[in-house]
Amino acid sequence: MGNSCCNGSGVSSQIMHQLEEKRQEIQKIFPGLTSFFILDSEEKPIFTHDVADERQAEIVSVVGTLKQEVQRTGESLSQGPFSVFHVSGAKELFSCYMIKEFTLGFFSHHQRNTKKEFLDTSPLDEKMRVIILELANILETLTIK
Repeated sequence: MGNSCCNGSGVSSQIMHQLEEKRQEIQKIFPGLTSFFILDSEEKPIFTHDVADERQAEIVSVVGTLKQEVQRTGESLSQGPFSVFHVSGAKELFSCYMIKEFTLGFFSHHQRNTKKEFLDTSPLDEKMRVIILELANILETLTIK
């Protein structure tokens, strides 16, 4: 099992425990979950799991670029208090949920029969709805100071 950390963000151990519980719930929906992270409004990691230090800057840069592109084209799927987009490769899926000013992102493994086959993520997003709303409540406590 990989390491979880909060990168000196001042997140309490209680909140870290709650975030880890949510990560484990998400892993049940997205088997093969890797490189899990939550970024704050300044795109600084507040919680990571299985993200190598040398890969963090790359991930933050890619997420920032993807978020700008999604905002520019309006191609995210709005789910009420959060938006989501997925980028699918041949065997890996990158999922990004924008929860108010926070960004939840992770990679997971998936199988497609062909490169052109459409990967329908709507059933996964529906399963994620409650978890995301619970995460929003947890993350809200970080902004109330």
